[in-house]
Amino acid sequence: MKSISLLAAALLMTSGWCVAQNKPAPPLKLFPACPCYHLLGEGNGETRVDASVNLDPAQRAGSLLKIDLVDDSGGILQSASADASAGGVVGLTLQVPVQTVATFRINAKLLDRAGKQIAKAGTDVRVCPHEQSRVEIGPDGYLRIAGKPEFPIGLYSAAQYEKIAKAGFTVTHNYEITTGEAGDLINPNDMRLKELLDQSWADGMRMMVELPRKAIEQAQWEQVRRRIETFRHHPGLLCWDSEERVARGKAPLKNIDELYRLVHSLDPEHPFVLGDSRDLSKNMLKDRRNFFPDADMDIGIWWWYPIPLRSTEPVLEPPTWLTTTSTKKPLWIAIQAYVQPWQHSRYPTPAEYRSMAYLSIINGVKGLFFYTGSGEHDFHHKLAGLLNQPENSHWDYVQSLLRELHEVSPIIMAPAASALLTLSPADVPVEFAERELNGKLYLIAANKSVHPQTAQFTGPALKDRRAQVLYETRPAEIQGDTLKDTFEPLGVHVYQIE
Repeated sequence: MKSISLLAAALLMTSGWCVAQNKPAPPLKLFPACPCYHLLGEGNGETRVDASVNLDPAQRAGSLLKIDLVDDSGGILQSASADASAGGVVGLTLQVPVQTVATFRINAKLLDRAGKQIAKAGTDVRVCPHEQSRVEIGPDGYLRIAGKPEFPIGLYSAAQYEKIAKAGFTVTHNYEITTGEAGDLINPNDMRLKELLDQSWADGMRMMVELPRKAIEQAQWEQVRRRIETFRHHPGLLCWDSEERVARGKAPLKNIDELYRLVHSLDPEHPFVLGDSRDLSKNMLKDRRNFFPDADMDIGIWWWYPIPLRSTEPVLEPPTWLTTTSTKKPLWIAIQAYVQPWQHSRYPTPAEYRSMAYLSIINGVKGLFFYTGSGEHDFHHKLAGLLNQPENSHWDYVQSLLRELHEVSPIIMAPAASALLTLSPADVPVEFAERELNGKLYLIAANKSVHPQTAQFTGPALKDRRAQVLYETRPAEIQGDTLKDTFEPLGVHVYQIE
């Protein structure tokens, strides 16, 4: 739909017509309470409650918005009302008790001049412990959630939340909440966002929340401010996010700089993750060392869609934005988990999924996402996300890989080994990283080639040690100070050495 002027939008809204859906708007649309979560024992509980009133002018005269704050026993703690005769966004402020962890119900009624109910709606507001909603970045670049280190494993365009949580995903994402006209003071998708955050939290996950795109492009910050103030204490929030506004030429970099400063002024307890470049992405194809605008992000994220490999270059080479980066900020990656819309595209094989994941880890990513869960279309216009075609996408294998990644996450986040090994032959297409944890040395190695390889690792740290290959039913032999092993095409080995 083409954009319309704010005046035209206002006229259409107050006439009771829903432009986006081409049908009459409901007479009462309640937005999430702002904030929808309060921190236990902090602040005065002030809560803004707003609703969109959509009535014909003749029906609006004398109308009233009535709000009740209700406790878990059904008792009304507070009541307030506001004149709704002007239509549009109508709101008022309540005081929510914050002395104990609790859930309160907000019941809204739209009444006509005679006090008769026209419509009703409801939402909730909660009180939670402060620690539950705090997400920080540790000195090692990994997240700290409620004080504990976390290697996030996420799914773009997430769906079937209970299913993906059981599979092992810890982070959700959704694109539908990114839309909305820039001039709206409250984003029309915020109630949907609340549902997604609630669902993520209920299933033991957290959400990467992208901020409204058009508002960012036009530097209209009130809508962005409202979203942050509404959800900043929600325990289902992992981080704030923005994607490709600069890379696609939709916004200047100064808008991202303003956005970053706004996020941190309103919510210093959640990182801002930026999936964007400092210039148009097409201008940065040859040299991606200085790809990310460091000053405007806490974490950078970008994508890697290498499948199928080119027949002329049968090597799964990690992306240069990761391997050559000059950034000092942590980086996350989103690996391919869908069929691209080209004629001969396909899903990754199990070996390709595992190799992409471990090559990313070897090259230092602090978080791993799978792109995409649902919504992308293939060449034949069929939905081709990870969850859309579970047999073709190797969903059963992906679940086993997720379990493996969870098990090795303490190793992934462990400090780099102090005694470095050397790899030979020099031209073998194998990459590796070393970690030390609980007195043991761990060696993570991945073959980038579609052909079998033999590699050997040498160093004093191997002398008189034993090696076990995790997730394989075999040991690895160390002779002297050398470990020699074979790798299947795109094979990965995780060695535990003690």
